[in-house]
Amino acid sequence: MLGGMCADMKILISGPGYYRNRIPEAFLHKIDECIRQEDELLVCDRNEVDKQVQQYLYNQMYDNVTVYISGRKGPNSYKIGPWREEYCPIGTGSGKYAYYIEQYFVMAEDADIGIIMWDGECEGAFINMINMIN
Repeated sequence: MLGGMCADMKILISGPGYYRNRIPEAFLHKIDECIRQEDELLVCDRNEVDKQVQQYLYNQMYDNVTVYISGRKGPNSYKIGPWREEYCPIGTGSGKYAYYIEQYFVMAEDADIGIIMWDGECEGAFINMINMIN
């Protein structure tokens, strides 16, 4: 069990949008535990960590994945595997994360729990953490 979690959960996987390094092994081990439990993994369609996580899940041939997409799938959307898609409304506010804010809310609402990598700076990952607490 993953920190007391039960199998068949929906788990939000998130990390910093501008993370240029390789994903830490500890983060991947948590994802591996979710895979062993056959949990549904909820991921974003963004670049960097989201894309790396998708590539990892694809390489593991894991199919219980839903990719959340802001608006319509466009040139900045990444979906590496043949997974389910969940389209989210586009945020209408201003600011760096306005476009994705509704996606963050929908994912947090759908998830039972989250595994979020935070670099101490990324506002999007921080928003996901706050949404999961609420």
